[in-house]
Amino acid sequence: MRPPHVLPITAIAVALCATLGCGDDSPDNPHATNNGATNNGATNNATNNGTPVNDVNGPWSYLLVDDYTPVTEDNRDPGADIDAIGLIKASDGSTAWVVKVPESNVAKVGNDHLEVSEVIGAPDAGCDKRHYVAVGGADAVNFLVVRFGTEVGDVTVESGDQVAVEEVGPLNCPDGGFDDEQVELALSVSNSRQTWIALGTWHPGEDPVTVP
Repeated sequence: MRPPHVLPITAIAVALCATLGCGDDSPDNPHATNNGATNNGATNNATNNGTPVNDVNGPWSYLLVDDYTPVTEDNRDPGADIDAIGLIKASDGSTAWVVKVPESNVAKVGNDHLEVSEVIGAPDAGCDKRHYVAVGGADAVNFLVVRFGTEVGDVTVESGDQVAVEEVGPLNCPDGGFDDEQVELALSVSNSRQTWIALGTWHPGEDPVTVP
């Protein structure tokens, strides 16, 4: 398994590393390298127009979905097959769906479902082999970084909210011809996209992940 690159949401080390410059510069952190999800454009700066970005306390603008699914041979849909990701708001029970995928790395070799924009919006795949992205599994640093929103505007992730992953596979589509993979996703949140705060892991059949 790849080394962890996120910190528990209660970790005091987050504040220490922000001050001392540790943690995020470590080569063991795949999202602190030029191949990861943090070194693209303005995301290198931990400020927003000169204002420090707070990653430790919410609300958070970004959700990171890391795919730790073991990859099977001759699979044309490697890793998690994600149709949609919903953010269930604790405030009123409404659901906001993904509106943007600002960064991603999806396995390209032998993958018939590469289009990351398929996770945008409400679920629409059903049990058909379409309208989802196969993230790629644990053979590389395969991930999605997403933002949520409604027709009114962007929606942030807050404590008490729940993250619901809509993954198509043999559990909900037993006759759909999907491979029986041991899907495992790690969920994290951030504002700067430099320091990621771990929410937990999710597997098909489990309840949505609650934000602490």
